Amino acid sequence: MSTVPWDIYAEQMLHLGYGHPLWVPDPAPTAPEVEIGDVGWINDGEFLPLFNVFRGNESQPKGAVPRDHVPLDIKGVDILGPRDKIWQSVLCSRSIRKVDVSASAGMSAVVSPQALACNVRFDFECTDDAGALLFLDPSGRAQDILSRKRIIDYIRTNFDSWLEFANDRLGLGLREEQLLFVSGTTKTRSWGVAAFRGKSRAMRGKVVGNIGSLAAVDFSMTLSDTELSVSHYRAGPAGREDRRADATSNKASDKYDQCIFIHYYKRKRRTLPMFPSVIKAAAGPHDPPRKFEDYDDDNCAIRSHAPSEDSDEIYERFPEQATVDKISDRCRS
Repeated sequence: MSTVPWDIYAEQMLHLGYGHPLWVPDPAPTAPEVEIGDVGWINDGEFLPLFNVFRGNESQPKGAVPRDHVPLDIKGVDILGPRDKIWQSVLCSRSIRKVDVSASAGMSAVVSPQALACNVRFDFECTDDAGALLFLDPSGRAQDILSRKRIIDYIRTNFDSWLEFANDRLGLGLREEQLLFVSGTTKTRSWGVAAFRGKSRAMRGKVVGNIGSLAAVDFSMTLSDTELSVSHYRAGPAGREDRRADATSNKASDKYDQCIFIHYYKRKRRTLPMFPSVIKAAAGPHDPPRKFEDYDDDNCAIRSHAPSEDSDEIYERFPEQATVDKISDRCRS
């Protein structure tokens, strides 16, 4: 069972059904924000884009594209959003119970974006040996590609050249199931994340900080009276609290560019006897614990037309809620 915070966080927050939870929502200083149509991979809880299928050679993260790249016409796909999808200011793993919020400004136990925009103490109990929390300000805004068949056909046609670009040109050494096509994003403006795993199944903890600005220096977490390592909680985006004070930066500071969840498609090859290709709900974080890797359920498949009846290619969209529920139940057992 993984003990690194990004795997714990993804495992514990998967049940929410919003997509793959990213431990690192903020792009690197020189990197673009995560967008629908990105092709890339997840490393240590961070999505790293290689290129975007809706663009040509221009404005690409790596300044290059795969061989014979033909951009996908964005006008030919149905896109929903951006629209607000998450209104809660705090999201928790199923193990978090009896949460209570108090603030110096005085407020009720009802958690709201306005209430959290102040110095706050968030007390909780954990009923299992692991848990995770996400704080966001002010909301989560989602955007999704709905044209599944068109996306699947496009991936099937181009996937081999994408993998060649990642491995032969960039030298990443990715397995084919690690190369992802982002079909949905959920973003916010400011956030804080925390994840933990211990020996006890009954722990108490608290998060203290200025949740409204989510400045990393103001965000701290303790568990069972022992302060966690910095690697087990983080907040961002770095420096935005300073830019908000600058009236000339209001437009940039209000941008929803911090990606907290993604939906994606990926390809795997079936090693069992041949069946028609299916698109199935994937499960679990990058390099997940075995319970995620071993999970397989044909009852949750979304079937599509395959190039041949004996194709061993499986294209998966992560997540489908029915599969998320079953994976979460299995991981708790």
